Amino acid sequence: MIHKIVIKNRLPGMNEVINKNRVNKFAGARLKKETTEMIAWNIKAQMNGKIKNQIDITFKWHCKDKRRDKDNIMSAQKFIFDGLQMAGIIKNDGWNEVRNISHEFLMSGTEMVEIYMQEV
Repeated sequence: MIHKIVIKNRLPGMNEVINKNRVNKFAGARLKKETTEMIAWNIKAQMNGKIKNQIDITFKWHCKDKRRDKDNIMSAQKFIFDGLQMAGIIKNDGWNEVRNISHEFLMSGTEMVEIYMQEV
């Protein structure tokens, strides 16, 4: 079974996280907490139940322009995995739960991410 979730927000990249942590460790922690909670609420609104099997997960990152590097964009996967756990969809994001992770990048004029989780 394939589960799809769409997060219609621009997620912070690694550069933003690093800059917040340089300013103040509490600012960095707040950014992580607020982003993870926002993602968890989005997930809860779109998906019911838990995933009990191992998953392959694909992130389709929709980008407005090419100003941010792909590795910076995809670092937001950490917030998404933590949001999946916070929402109770997956138990953990370790090797036993997540088999493969892949990323695709699309120029679409908007910033969002589509998440496809296939149970294996």
